[in-house]
Amino acid sequence: LLYVRNIAVERDRADRSLDELTLKHAELLLATDPSAALDALSSYRGTDHIRADQIRAEAVGRGVAILRTVPHTEGIQWTGFGPDGSILSLSSDGTIARTYLDGSSSVLTRGVAKIAMVAYSPARHLLAYTCDPSDLCLFDTAHAVRTPLATTLQGAVANGASFSPDGGLLAVVSLDNTLRIIDVKDPSRPTIKLVTRTAGNTDLTFIDDNVLAIAIQDGIELVRVTGESEVFSVPAFVRWATSASEHQIALALKSGPALLLQSFPARTITKAELCSGMIGHLKSIPRTASFAYACKDGSVGVWDPRRASVQRRAQIEGHANFVEVSPNGDYIIAAGGNGIVTVIDLSTDLIASYRGHGVPLTSLAAPTLDHPFVVSADTRGALRAWARSEERRV
Repeated sequence: LLYVRNIAVERDRADRSLDELTLKHAELLLATDPSAALDALSSYRGTDHIRADQIRAEAVGRGVAILRTVPHTEGIQWTGFGPDGSILSLSSDGTIARTYLDGSSSVLTRGVAKIAMVAYSPARHLLAYTCDPSDLCLFDTAHAVRTPLATTLQGAVANGASFSPDGGLLAVVSLDNTLRIIDVKDPSRPTIKLVTRTAGNTDLTFIDDNVLAIAIQDGIELVRVTGESEVFSVPAFVRWATSASEHQIALALKSGPALLLQSFPARTITKAELCSGMIGHLKSIPRTASFAYACKDGSVGVWDPRRASVQRRAQIEGHANFVEVSPNGDYIIAAGGNGIVTVIDLSTDLIASYRGHGVPLTSLAAPTLDHPFVVSADTRGALRAWARSEERRV
C-alpha cells in the first residue's frame, strides 16, 4: 500500500510540475507568438484555471492568427485573394497555391521561375510572372487557371512588368532594353500595341493608363503608349509609387527626401523630407492624393503633398522594409525583417501588431470588404491570416 501510495504521490507531483511548466511556457510565448501560446495551453490539464484563462485572454488581446499554414517549401513572393474566399500565393518553389481558412491547400499551377518577376492587376484579376525557362505567363486569379501562353509573350526574357491601372495594358521590358506594351483585355489573345527601345531594362510602372515610367541610369524615362518619350534626370532613387487619379509619380531618393513629379512635360511639383535616413518603401493611398511611406529606422507615416504635410503614424520595431495599403485607403500594413506585422487604422489611429513568423516577411495582402483580414507570408513559405483589430476586440 505504501509503495502504491508513493507512486501516486510522485505521479501527482510530476503532473503538477508539468502543468506549471506548461503555463510558464505559454507565458513566454506571449511575447513572440501568441498563437503558439494558445497551442501550448491546449495541453494544460492543471487546476489553475484562472491563470490559464488570463494567459488565453492576453494572447487573444495581443493578436492570434486565424490561419497558420505552410503551403510552400520556399519563400512566398506574392499573396492575393480568390473570389471564393481563398488565399492565393506565388512562391520561389515554382508553384502558385490556393489556401482556404480551414488550412487546406492545393497547387494550382507549376513552372514559376526561381526568381520570378511578378505584376498583378486587381481590376482584371490577372497575375503576370516569369515562368521557366524565360517566358512570361498570365494567371487568371478569378478562375484559378493559367491562360494559354501566347506567342507574343514567349522568349521575351522579361525583367520588369506593370499593368495599367485599368488592367487593359501590360508593359514588359526585357534584358535587351526592348519595351513591349501589350493589350490584354482578352488574356487568351494578347496583341502588341507598341514595341520600342528604351534606356532601361530593370523596372517600370504605369503612372496612369497612358503614361509609363521606366527606371534608367540617373533618372526615369517617361513613355506614352503612343510612343512619345522624355527623360527626367534625378539623383539615385530607391522607391517609387504612382497616383493614377492624379497622373503623378513619387520618387523616394536614396538620401531620404521624396519628389512628386508630373509628366509631359516632366517637372517637379513638390518635395518633402520623409525619413531621417533611407526610405524603405512608398505606396500610394487609394482615393486620396497621399502616399504611405516606411523608413529604414522603423517609422511609418503618410505624406500628403496637397497639404504639404508629413505625418508619422507609427514606430515599428526594427526596420520598416515595406508597406501595403487597403483598397479603400483605410489601412496601412507595415512589416520589417523581424517578422512582425503592424496594422495602422487611418480612421481611428488604432495600431495592432501581430507576432509569430519569427523570420523576415516577403509579402503582405491588405484587407478588403470581401476579405476582412490581413495576410502575411515569409521566407520559409509560411502563411498567416490575421483578423483586423476591431474584429479582434469584438
